[in-house]
Amino acid sequence: MTLSNASAISAFLARGGQIVRVQEAIRVTAQDVLDYLKSCGVVARHSGRESKVYLYEGKRVKLGHVVAMANRQRDTQQLPPFVVQL
Repeated sequence: MTLSNASAISAFLARGGQIVRVQEAIRVTAQDVLDYLKSCGVVARHSGRESKVYLYEGKRVKLGHVVAMANRQRDTQQLPPFVVQL
């Protein structure tokens, strides 16, 4: 580790920063993500017409957007993030 890196880390910790281990992502299906969001009170669903399109609040969104919503929710609950198996 360089001296500048060590100084930056020391300053970060001195200001109250914390270093935490990143949790491994959990492999799930798209349906698992939709079910999780539903359990959190967030209604998102498959469009039914197009395989890669989902509906959220009347808008068409891609699976990546749905997973990002779920991972923001999981982050607030201090749970590991999802990664979708395609």
